[in-house]
Amino acid sequence: MLIITNGNQTEPILESNYEKTEERNGTLQISFSSFNFAQNVGHDLLDWEVLVEDEDGHEYKVKQYQQNGNSKSSTATHIYFDLVDIRQENVFGGTRTIEQFLDFIFAGTGWSYTIDDDLSGQSQVIPNFGQANIIELVNTILAAFKCERKILPGKVVRFGKIIGEDNDLQYRYKYNIADINKSIDTITIKTQIRGYNSDRTIDVTYTSPLANHPRIGVRVADPVETDDYVTADEMRSFLATQIPNALPEAIEVSVVEVDGEVGDFVWVIHEGIDLEYQTRILSKTTKRNYADSTVTVGESTVKTVEDILIAQRVAITQNAKLTRSKFEQTNDRITAEVEEIGQSIASLEIQADSIELEVSNVEGNVANLQIQANQIQSTVSAQSTTIGTMQSQITQMADEIELKVSEEDFNGNEIISKINLSSTTATIQARNIDLVGAVNVLSDISGNMGTITAGRLLLTEDIQVGSNITMYGSSGGRLRFPATGCWISASSSGDITMEAWNDIEFVAQRIDFGGAELDGAVESSTSGLGLAYSSSANRLYIRLNGNAVATIDATEL
Repeated sequence: MLIITNGNQTEPILESNYEKTEERNGTLQISFSSFNFAQNVGHDLLDWEVLVEDEDGHEYKVKQYQQNGNSKSSTATHIYFDLVDIRQENVFGGTRTIEQFLDFIFAGTGWSYTIDDDLSGQSQVIPNFGQANIIELVNTILAAFKCERKILPGKVVRFGKIIGEDNDLQYRYKYNIADINKSIDTITIKTQIRGYNSDRTIDVTYTSPLANHPRIGVRVADPVETDDYVTADEMRSFLATQIPNALPEAIEVSVVEVDGEVGDFVWVIHEGIDLEYQTRILSKTTKRNYADSTVTVGESTVKTVEDILIAQRVAITQNAKLTRSKFEQTNDRITAEVEEIGQSIASLEIQADSIELEVSNVEGNVANLQIQANQIQSTVSAQSTTIGTMQSQITQMADEIELKVSEEDFNGNEIISKINLSSTTATIQARNIDLVGAVNVLSDISGNMGTITAGRLLLTEDIQVGSNITMYGSSGGRLRFPATGCWISASSSGDITMEAWNDIEFVAQRIDFGGAELDGAVESSTSGLGLAYSSSANRLYIRLNGNAVATIDATEL
C-alpha cells in the first residue's frame, strides 16, 4: 500500500497497475493508477508534485500526472533525484578521500551517506570538482572511485565497490523464468588502449582478447595519461580495466517471482541454449502479482585467478611506493604536494594574492619562498644539534631589500645580522663587520664610527671628523702623506715627529702647531732628519736619527 502526503494531509491510497522500476546507479521510480470510490481515501490527495511513500519507506515525488473522469494515473520518481535541482557552487577539487568529497556534496542537503569497508578511506584526484548539481557530482564520484551507490530509505545513500549480495540465487528456465532474451551491443566497444605517464618513461599499449574475434578486431580507444602507476606492469593492469575483455551481453529474464535485489549476484541457467553463468542483476521491474515482472542481468564480474593476482600485485606495489602526491583545489586556493615518504615534502600553494613554495626534509631543514604583488620573501632554516636554530632570509620590495641571518641557541639567545638597502641608505647591522681587500670611500663618513680595523684603508675624499681621531700602534701611530713624502708621528710623551722615509724629500708649505706656524718650505735629503714639538717646553726640536741636534723656541716662530 502507498501513502500520499499532500500539504499537511496524509492518507493511504488503493492503487492499481502498480509497477516499480529500479536500475543500478540509475532510475528508481513507481507508476500507478487510482480510481475514485469511497474506500479510496487517498485518491483526492493524489496530484502533481505530491509525496508518495511505499512499503519499504522510500519516498517519491509525482512528476507525471494525468486525470480523466473517475481515475488518475501518475509516475513518481524517488526524491533522491530532486537533488538535481541543488547545486554546490564551490570548488573542492584535488586529492581527497571519498568521505571528504561526499561531505562536500551532501552538506546542507538533508541527505547523509554510508560507505562500505572496501571503499572507506580511499582517495582519488578530481580536479575542478564542484560547481554542479548534486546528482552530477555523485556520478563523478562513482566514475572516479569505480564504485556503486544504492538509495536507502530515510534520505541515505550507500556507497561501496560492489552493491549486492552473493546468495547463490538462480534464475532457471521453467523454474522461475518465463522467458529469456539475450542482447549484445558492440557500437561503443574498444579493444585496444594506450597508457603513459607525463614524462613518457612508461608507455604501454594493452590489447583485449576481444581483438582476436574475427567480427571485432582491433578498435583503438583514446589514450590515457596518468602518473598513478610506477611500472609498466601496473599500467597494463590498469588499462585492462578500461576496455572489455568479453562481449557486453545483457540478458533480460521474464520471471514468475522476483528474487534478489538490484546488484545481487545470480546464476542464469537455460539448458535449452546451453547457458549457465553467474552475473548480476542490472535492473528489475516489479509488479504486484509478479506475473509480468522482468529482471535484466549482465556484466559478469567473475574473474580468473590471474586477474585477481594482478589486481593484488598492483595494490601491493602501490602500497610500497616511495613517493605520493596530493592536489587540492577550492574556490580560493590551489595546493599541490609531493612527498618522498619519510624523507622530504615539497608543496605549492596558489591564492589570488600570493604564491608559496616550500621544501622540507626529515632533518628539519626548510626552504620557503613567498611571492606577493608587493613583496618576495625567501627563507632557509635549519636545526642544529650543537647550535640550535639557524635561518637566513631575503625580503625584496619595490623600495627596499632586507637580508637577515639569525641564530638562536637552545636558551633562546638570538644573534642577528642584517643589511637593509633603500634607494638612499644602506644599513649594516652585525656583531662583527669584516672588510677584506681595498675599501674605497667616495663620500662623507659621519656618525659614531666605533673602531675601524683594516690592513689598508684608502679614503679618496675628504674626511670630516666631528670628534677625535685616535691612532694606536707600536710607536704611538703615524699619519702618512704620500704627496709630501713624510710621516707625522706622535710619541707617548707628547712629542710630534715629522720625518721623511727612504731619503725622499718632503715639502710642506706651512706647518701649523696650534697658534705657532712655520711658513715656507722644509726640504731634506738627509736620511733620519725630523722635527718634533714639545708642548711642555714650547720648543721645536730638530732631530737626526731620533737625536735632537737643535732646538727652536716656539715663541719665536
